[in-house]
Amino acid sequence: MVSTISETVKLANSTVSSIINRLEKHGYVTRIRDSKDRRIVWIAGTETLMQLRKKTPVLEENLFETLFDDLDEDRMEQIHRSLELLANHMTKKVSEYKEG
Repeated sequence: MVSTISETVKLANSTVSSIINRLEKHGYVTRIRDSKDRRIVWIAGTETLMQLRKKTPVLEENLFETLFDDLDEDRMEQIHRSLELLANHMTKKVSEYKEG
């Protein structure tokens, strides 16, 4: 549902709805009304999207597992610490920007 997607990606319902409209226009998703509650609209990927995912490795669900499966635990911990440092730094900068 649009509301679930919005919560997950932290965007407004109107923004997600607009993106879904474009994806639907290009044939990547379809809207399906719930059979029991017509107010509920599900968003589903189409065969066109599935074909695109097969051709585009970055869209594969297990991409990160594949990318990092040959790294040892120490390297993974180093990457994790670096990403945490980056996230904390960005959070601090955003807070400073909002205050400033």
